[in-house]
Amino acid sequence: MLFSFIVNAVLAGCTWRPEHVKSAGTSTSTSTGNSDRLQPTLESSRSRAHPIFRAINNAGRQWGSAMNHNGFGFFPAIIPAGTVLYHGTRSKEAPKTFEWLAFEIEHAEAFALDVDFPVTNHGIENADERLSMKHAHGAQKILDRRGHEADAGKLGDGGPPRRLPPGYIQSHQATKDLHVLYLDGMSAAKTDLGTMDAELYVLYGKPNKNFEDGEFTRARALCPMLAKWGFDGYVRMEIGFEYVHCDFSKDVDWISSVALYNHKGVVSDSSMVFFQWARAVAENYDGVGADRLRIDYSSMVSGLFYPINITTMDPDRPDLMRLATAGMDECQKLKPEVELMARQPRRFTVNWQAVTDTIVRRFSNRLALMASEGISEAYLIDEFETASRTYVIAPEPKDSKAPLAPGLLQEAISRCIEQPLLPATFKKSQWSREDTLIAAALEVVIKDICSVILQSYNALRAATEKDVSGESSERADASATHVRKAAKRAHQDIKDLVATLNWSQWKQVPRCPSGEMMFTIMWPLGNTEDYFNPACQPIEKINMYRQTYFRDTFPGGHGPRRGHGSEIEA
Repeated sequence: MLFSFIVNAVLAGCTWRPEHVKSAGTSTSTSTGNSDRLQPTLESSRSRAHPIFRAINNAGRQWGSAMNHNGFGFFPAIIPAGTVLYHGTRSKEAPKTFEWLAFEIEHAEAFALDVDFPVTNHGIENADERLSMKHAHGAQKILDRRGHEADAGKLGDGGPPRRLPPGYIQSHQATKDLHVLYLDGMSAAKTDLGTMDAELYVLYGKPNKNFEDGEFTRARALCPMLAKWGFDGYVRMEIGFEYVHCDFSKDVDWISSVALYNHKGVVSDSSMVFFQWARAVAENYDGVGADRLRIDYSSMVSGLFYPINITTMDPDRPDLMRLATAGMDECQKLKPEVELMARQPRRFTVNWQAVTDTIVRRFSNRLALMASEGISEAYLIDEFETASRTYVIAPEPKDSKAPLAPGLLQEAISRCIEQPLLPATFKKSQWSREDTLIAAALEVVIKDICSVILQSYNALRAATEKDVSGESSERADASATHVRKAAKRAHQDIKDLVATLNWSQWKQVPRCPSGEMMFTIMWPLGNTEDYFNPACQPIEKINMYRQTYFRDTFPGGHGPRRGHGSEIEA
């Protein structure tokens, strides 16, 4: 939801859809028993391994869900008892039936503020023109989510400007663990890109191509259905995470209702309203937090698991896979799968997001540096060796630079694949069908990573061996050329891998340039300035001599390697 013109569009259901976009035909499903039953397959999980990995890694996270905004997943989740959520409204009274709650205060405020400029009844098609008006320097007023939906047809009727009364920010606290259905991606974004396909094509059962059914119309239909399935409401993401609580008569306590000033009472020009809202939401770039939304990954249902057509509907955006491509009939076959998941006990067997985080933490920054154009050959080879040594059992003789034999190389790749999955495979006897599907996808992803790194490392060993063969310097020079060629091939393989992985973390603006890191004291390393003024430091400055902060604090009053260069400033 956005200010004035966008909110009008959202609540009136006036979202544009290109005329040339047509519903694609459905695909053939596999089944057992009932011919209409759509079954997930390991083949689908493996063939869509990277989107599945990203979906799990991005779940409940504002940044990753924005970078992968078309969701395919339905996750049962819990909003823990005691969680405080916020509701922006024009009424002082608590809602009576279903309503929206925001995880962030500024998100809720957006539906209660009355600032700067009145909302006009001009047609929303003039939004860009109105935005460009020089006098529109402040934020527009936000309507409540109900937005007088019945008056939506009056938009653009040329009527006089109108204002709604200033609103209230209500605080509500969960009195029990709330069982919710979380729709991944940017599932609350009212667009024709595919952001709402999961809700419209699977749960609601109507394409709603012109968004003729507004938010309240759909919520009025979804809430009774979800209640029968055992859910208290559903969670989606837009500019912030929101929770639709389906029955305010139970399970949440009204804490307070704080009245806001109207546009005449505020002392600022409200020009920061958008910024304030976005900044609050940006705190959830890395996650809304398991203390507020605990996701059951072991019960995940995803269109990515099923043999349906989810390719793009827009030839100009091949990256935009979407459920709508499969068609309504095929998508409706996913609905019983979601219901089946909903009626089963919550599992929380494996925190698959933690598994993906382990993989991302180990390889993300490393791969980014390895794929960078400015990396030196020496640093590239060092990265390959460091990333590989944990998995390689060095054969005799230990001083040989010979490449690994094929059997030893395959063993190393297998160890690399198995290691990050150990926390999950530890509970394999308790795995659900969904755990098995997720594991199959994650194994493909980690295999892709491990194979490229270890095979490239082995090729570099083969090239390097010639350089120490003890033969003439002429042969050594030729070998060095061979190493450069091997490094060039390895560098390209890493760049191809990074493109395939397409992790959202790489789209964030880095704290430091490639080849540098934000550094502070880490005993025994760290200079005095690293404590008082931490900053980005390049690779060559993070070494054994960087220890002036701790140098005189060791037991006995003398630091490490005194007299061996500890005075040298890195």
